[in-house]
Amino acid sequence: KRLEHIRDHLLQWLLSFGLNTVVVVIVTVFLMRFSSALIKTFFALFERSALQREETAAKRRLQTLSAIFRGVAQSIILFIGLMVFLQQMHVNITPILASAGVIGIAVGFGAQSLIRDLFAGLLILLEDQFNVGDSVKIGEVSGTVEQLSLRSTRVRGIEGALTTIPNGAIVTVSNFSKEWSRAVLDVEIDSVEDIDRAMRTLLETARTLRTERPQEILEDPSMQGV
Repeated sequence: KRLEHIRDHLLQWLLSFGLNTVVVVIVTVFLMRFSSALIKTFFALFERSALQREETAAKRRLQTLSAIFRGVAQSIILFIGLMVFLQQMHVNITPILASAGVIGIAVGFGAQSLIRDLFAGLLILLEDQFNVGDSVKIGEVSGTVEQLSLRSTRVRGIEGALTTIPNGAIVTVSNFSKEWSRAVLDVEIDSVEDIDRAMRTLLETARTLRTERPQEILEDPSMQGV
C-alpha cells in the first residue's frame, strides 16, 4: 500500500511538474550544444580561410575567440535554464536573482583589475593588435611575444628575460612584425678608412642580400650617410 502511494504520488508529480521539468532540461542541453556547435562552425570557416592563406597566428586567434564565445554562450544558457527549472519546481527565484546581483556587484568591485585585464585581452584579440611570435615594444619592454591570453601577455626580451604584462596595463604597443618593419643599422668604421668606399661596399652587400632573399626584404636598401 505504501509503494502504491509513492507510485501515485510520483505519477501525479510527473503529470504536474515532471513533464515541464524534463522539457526544460532537454531544451537547455540542446541550446547549449547547438550554440556551441554554431559558434564553432562559424569560427571554423574563418580558420579554414586563414589556413589557406597560411596565417597561423590568425588561426590561433580565431580558436581562442571561439572557445571564449562558446563558454560565455553556454554559461548564459545554463543560468537561464537553471532559473526556469527552479521556477518549474515552484522555487521563488527572486531572492536568488537578487543575491546573484549583489554577489556580482561585490565581485566586480573586488576584481576590477582582473575584469579590466580580461576585457583588454579580448580587445587585443579582436583588433589583432599583436600575436604570438610578433616582435613588439610594450612600454619599456621589447622582445618577442611568447604567450598571449585574456589575462596577460608574456614577452621574451633580447637578454632572455621573460616579462609578464597584465593586458589592462598595456597602453601603447609598437608591433615590428605587422605587415612590414624597417631595419636601421649603424655601422662603425675606422677613421682612416675611405668613407665613400665603405658606403659603397655596405650598399652593394645590402643589395646582394635583397637579391638572395626577395621574400624577406621588400624594398631596395638605402644609405642615409654619415
